[in-house]
Amino acid sequence: MRNTRDVDVLIRPEDLIRVKEAMTAAGFYFRETAGLSMFVETEDAPARDAVHLVLAGEMIRAADPEPNPDVEPSEKVDSFRTLSLERLVRMKLNSFRLKDRVHIVDMIDVGLVDESWLEKYPAEISQRLKRLIDDPDG
Repeated sequence: MRNTRDVDVLIRPEDLIRVKEAMTAAGFYFRETAGLSMFVETEDAPARDAVHLVLAGEMIRAADPEPNPDVEPSEKVDSFRTLSLERLVRMKLNSFRLKDRVHIVDMIDVGLVDESWLEKYPAEISQRLKRLIDDPDG
């Protein structure tokens, strides 16, 4: 399995103040860098080790096909809530950065995502998935 050094947390913009209060109380430092909001464990920690905030309903980049989804519906996993796999894959296909593509290829490799998923998404996003299924190294 592959894992990443950073964590992305999807929140509603109106919850940002409460999230800042909770994370600061837990000992994290809030930072905004290059348009990204994040929390780090030490004031000089690199952004790649941060908890990055992803805002629901907002575009990450203007060229993305669609805005981020809302936090609901969610699924309960042990003591926390998470997006469904279908919505997570959609967000990664929407963003389509190299690390997102690698994550999706990993999901394809372990059988979590396959060609049956193509019908779940709108055309532009579905085409991105098809590209990864057909040529994972491309």
